[in-house]
Amino acid sequence: MEELIKTIAIDLVKEFNYYIYLQDVGEGFKRPSFFIQHVSTKQVDINRRKYNNNILIKIIYFAPLSKHQVPMKLDQLTALEKLKKIFLNMCIKAGDDWVRISDMVVNYTEDKDIFLQLTLDKEECREDIFNNENNLETMKNIYMRESGI
Repeated sequence: MEELIKTIAIDLVKEFNYYIYLQDVGEGFKRPSFFIQHVSTKQVDINRRKYNNNILIKIIYFAPLSKHQVPMKLDQLTALEKLKKIFLNMCIKAGDDWVRISDMVVNYTEDKDIFLQLTLDKEECREDIFNNENNLETMKNIYMRESGI
C-alpha cells in the first residue's frame, strides 16, 4: 500500500509540483496542495487460489483561496482535468505490480475542496495451501485387468 501511495504522490509532483501530504495535518497546511488518503481495502475472492483487493484512495486538492476565503473554482477545474489526465491510462505501476483503476469519482469536501476518489483493483495469489502433498496421500499405482470380449 505504501508503494502505491508513493507512486501516486510522485505522479502528482511531476504534474503539479505542489506540497503532498500523506498524513492528516489539520490546521496550518499550505495551499495549493494535495492530501492522499487510503480509505479502505476490501478483499473479493475470485477462486480458491486468487483474490482481488479493491482499494479505495482519496486525493483531495486544496486549491488557493479567494479573498473571501473560498477555494478558487477555476483553479479546481484546471487541477481536476490534470488529475484525470494523470490517471487516464487506467493503471498505476507500483513497484513491480500493476494496479487497475476501475472507477474514478469526483466530489467536494464540506469545505468545498475538490477530491478525486480512485477505486483500484489488484489481483493477488494465495499460497498453495491446497497442495495434495500436505493433505492427502496420492495414488501410487493403477492396476488394470485386460479382458477379451
